Amino acid sequence: MPTISDIKKEHAKIELLLKNIEQHMENNIPIPYLIFCLTKLNSIWNEHERKEEDIFNPNSDFPVEKMIIEQHRQLRGHWRIISGSISEGDVNKILVSLNTDGRMLIDKFRKHMNLEENYLKIHFIHSKI
Repeated sequence: MPTISDIKKEHAKIELLLKNIEQHMENNIPIPYLIFCLTKLNSIWNEHERKEEDIFNPNSDFPVEKMIIEQHRQLRGHWRIISGSISEGDVNKILVSLNTDGRMLIDKFRKHMNLEENYLKIHFIHSKI
């Protein structure tokens, strides 16, 4: 089972990628590098979610756990739009999706990671998770 430390380390990796993506969006860096960063984010995120499934029970009666799982679905919704534009290969669609769903994804990701860390800190402080 993953530890809180493992989750925090992955959050730090995700945050670094989010900052990198944000900087490149603002500085009009070539699309191929942005796609590379987004692909790396997706890879880390997929693995991270699998680990979180060991901690957060989607069938839980705890409202915060239900909310965390629901937020995963919302984040995936934004990701599908970005991913779809990348698959199409249309630079204009990629830029539009990044400027809308990309910015929302980054903002929601940060809030979500903060919620998870606070929840874990409070609920598992004495646990070996």
